[in-house]
Amino acid sequence: MGLQARRFLLGSILVAIAWSPGCSSEDPPAPIPAFVEGEVLVRYHKDLAEVDEDALLQRHQLTRLHRHHRIRVDHARVAEGTDVAAAMQRLRDDPDVLYVEPNFLLSTCAQPDDMGSKLWFLDNDGSYGTPGADIGAAEAWDISTGSPDIVVAVVDTGTDTSHGDLAGNIWINHDEIAGNGVDDDGNGFVDDVNGWDFYSWDANPDDWDGHGTHVAGTIGAVGDNNHGVVGVNWDVRIMPLRFMGYGTGSLSDAARAIEYAVDNGAHVINASFGSYGYSYTLRDAIAEASDAGVLFVAAAGNEDNDNDQSAFYPAGYDLPNVVSVAATNSHDKITSFSNYGDQSVHVAAPGDSIYSTYPGNDYAWLSGTSMASPVVAGVAALALSVDPSLDAAELKQQIMETAATSTDLSSWTVSGGRVDAAALLETVADHAPGGGQPPEEEEPPPEEEEPPPEEEEPPSSWTFVSYPLATAHPYANDESLYWIVQAPGASEMRIHYDWLDVEQGYDYAHIADREGNALASYTGNLGGFVSDPIAADEVVLWLITDYSVRSYGFAVSGYSFR
Repeated sequence: MGLQARRFLLGSILVAIAWSPGCSSEDPPAPIPAFVEGEVLVRYHKDLAEVDEDALLQRHQLTRLHRHHRIRVDHARVAEGTDVAAAMQRLRDDPDVLYVEPNFLLSTCAQPDDMGSKLWFLDNDGSYGTPGADIGAAEAWDISTGSPDIVVAVVDTGTDTSHGDLAGNIWINHDEIAGNGVDDDGNGFVDDVNGWDFYSWDANPDDWDGHGTHVAGTIGAVGDNNHGVVGVNWDVRIMPLRFMGYGTGSLSDAARAIEYAVDNGAHVINASFGSYGYSYTLRDAIAEASDAGVLFVAAAGNEDNDNDQSAFYPAGYDLPNVVSVAATNSHDKITSFSNYGDQSVHVAAPGDSIYSTYPGNDYAWLSGTSMASPVVAGVAALALSVDPSLDAAELKQQIMETAATSTDLSSWTVSGGRVDAAALLETVADHAPGGGQPPEEEEPPPEEEEPPPEEEEPPSSWTFVSYPLATAHPYANDESLYWIVQAPGASEMRIHYDWLDVEQGYDYAHIADREGNALASYTGNLGGFVSDPIAADEVVLWLITDYSVRSYGFAVSGYSFR
């Protein structure tokens, strides 16, 4: 797809692409119209006054069902008997509307499995699989077994909060009084002592399906209690947020759950669900979580699909807080069902025959990237228990950099490896405020000996090419401009920006490929800088602007390559 064509898609409304169930099919499913009938999600243009929103809804014969306050999106119902596609087209043509999309359905990414050796993914002694094919939990627990100050939101089918292996680690909203029918803390939810059920809209996020309870146990089943299993964290706080019934829930409810998690102090969100349809609403909700410093860990999907070619969402959103997780088996190999992508799936984790908690004080084995995602979410919570000051982007990078790499995994994920809790916690502990061990003092050389000469720093391997280009200053509204920069035969390129300043969150300067896939994206006033290396010998510099607020744009002095 060319850049101009892709710009049309970005500025259009997705009426044909839908979130499809099918997380357990053998082949990537074709997009099908899986959404809540008669419901849409509308985001207003930022210049529209808030008092005019009701007038817009009335003009288009829409009834507001819920307002997503963080992202300024209305979940609305079209008038009875109205053709939804026609209503969406009219909304798209309205200059006061930024985007509109159906209320897509989302699905879990688990598949039932036969019994395997218990908890091999934490510490594999070889009785089931390959010795050491685990996340190094035993070694990590020498550093930390978790903290009750760290909150992980499980956005899923709910959680059995009374389960004997979970009850002690369930999040409690201490500002709410249980059962008094009053919104004591004024957060808009009555009696939400242990989270919220967005599917049934009540204060009991119980689990009818089993999926969410299984996910919660992997993250934080209580440890050292001589009962059942142990999670990656012995001690943590699980925030149950139910938005799915028996494996399926709506896009709007998922976005509400994410907003709740951010507003109520979650540090990590686990998302073991998804499909192949892009949603602006869900992306905006996750971007708000990113701005709040919340890590978003998501299942990569279970269709043996190359996500670089056909993205799976929400794992596929290119946001600094999103960690996309593939699944490995007990031999440290990618599973036959797991999606993959060496440009878009960040890390792998055990997800085959995972034993964990199940409703009714029970336990079960499940497989899927749904099971791999909470392993990474749990490891992230462990790291935050050591250094709670880590921001989401930094924590994501450290998870990837400390992954246990192997030839079996090198081509499947960005990191080329499986999450390693021990290596991550060692790294975090060494860099945490007051952490690590002081360096040993080196004995000075004997006085009669001359100190060895300092080695000269090798010359840079990068070759700089002057290639000045710039946008108009200021740039135009509703613009899509691009420039192609080539360095034939290069393995990597960097762009040297003299200055970059575009409207934060609305206008974007991308470094892309010819198909319009963004390799790096910038927004806001970033001044002068050099981009991170891009693995290519040709890139497209691409500016996309919205309908208002013009800024400087960018000026480039040239590029370097090697």
